[in-house]
Amino acid sequence: MCTTNVSPACRTGCAAHSGLGQTRAWLPFMPSDAGGAGAWPEGRRCDFVPRSGQPAVLVAHFPAIPAVGEIWQDWRMAAELPPPARRTRKYRMLRVLLRGGNRTLCWALRRGLAPRAFALLETTGRRSGQPRYTPIGNGLDGDRFWLIAAHGRQADYVRNLIAEPAVRVLAGRSWRRGTAVPLPGDDTARRSRTLPYGWDAAIGRALATTPLTIRIDLEPPGASAGVSPGFR
Repeated sequence: MCTTNVSPACRTGCAAHSGLGQTRAWLPFMPSDAGGAGAWPEGRRCDFVPRSGQPAVLVAHFPAIPAVGEIWQDWRMAAELPPPARRTRKYRMLRVLLRGGNRTLCWALRRGLAPRAFALLETTGRRSGQPRYTPIGNGLDGDRFWLIAAHGRQADYVRNLIAEPAVRVLAGRSWRRGTAVPLPGDDTARRSRTLPYGWDAAIGRALATTPLTIRIDLEPPGASAGVSPGFR
């Protein structure tokens, strides 16, 4: 936007320097400081336009900044995810009832004592930035790991991996790094029937509230996946 008291020469300069997707700012600049074209922070272009008997004008060209609403809409369309689900009464009850069993299963998985039907998922806390561990069904399939999150985005670990897709999976005795990809359009019931341990998948379907399929693309076996500091 140009100020209303600039000279015709300045307005000409403004038109000459106009470009698609740019915003221009006219700023007063004293003649002693106006030495010609200058460098604007972060590589933005600026030009000094002198005016007869008046302070020079600094014409700064700023890249256009998308509206916050447009950025949010683009993210939502790319992810194809619904808004975070409100936690249901059933989920809250199951969370309390299964808390002790999940902690025991985590302990067993860390020591290689749990049944092969289970695996351990490491996510990064979306607020704390610390590693978080969740026991899940073992959906290992070569370089992919299939996870049916029985409660979808109600679960903290799902919200964590949406915020930070980089995860690790402990299936058997080895950790593997991977990238989590939520698939909201996938048929979760059909997908769960393809998992290697059908009995565990059947329990998951019975307890599910808002299931969500998540595909984890794993790095090749042997890639570095050291134990995180929080893993004990």
